[in-house]
Amino acid sequence: MSEKKKWWIRFLGKIAVATAVSFTVAVTSLSISGIWYGDSQTINSSMYALEGKGVGYDTIFQWLGASFLISLVSIIIHADYVKGRMLAFWRYVLNILLIVLIVTIFSFLYGWFPLDSAEMWIEFLVCFGICFGACFALSFLLTSIRLKAEKGKYDQLLEEYKKNMDIPLEDEDREEEAWKI
Repeated sequence: MSEKKKWWIRFLGKIAVATAVSFTVAVTSLSISGIWYGDSQTINSSMYALEGKGVGYDTIFQWLGASFLISLVSIIIHADYVKGRMLAFWRYVLNILLIVLIVTIFSFLYGWFPLDSAEMWIEFLVCFGICFGACFALSFLLTSIRLKAEKGKYDQLLEEYKKNMDIPLEDEDREEEAWKI
């Protein structure tokens, strides 16, 4: 198989996994919010058309489309090509802005929130902020743990390499070696 085909398979796999995760979170959040106040929001939002008795098929497919676009944008923004050209902070800012833009477009197209209701949009932004903050914190924690483990592994490999190649140890390493005698 050619490298180009392998790249496309990996890329499509990333999109599929990211879409599945995003869609699962979206439908779970939608279901929970529907249980809490779906019956009172039937006038304001097409997402709660079933009056707290579930989520309509059309809404589920709308969220699947939004999840796909959000995943595609996120994968492109965090691709190696973009990583080398944009600071991580700005990638995250751009990612957040594009997610809000996608939700705004879907909201406009499918009547998720009334466009003239500041209260509904503030609630959406607060919920989005809380969810994003929690996901970011979890992602940061897991990434830190992974990087710490990788650093330990690479430090050990570097030590072994230096010993095998008879490379003089750094001052700090020499001090540690002196105590081992």
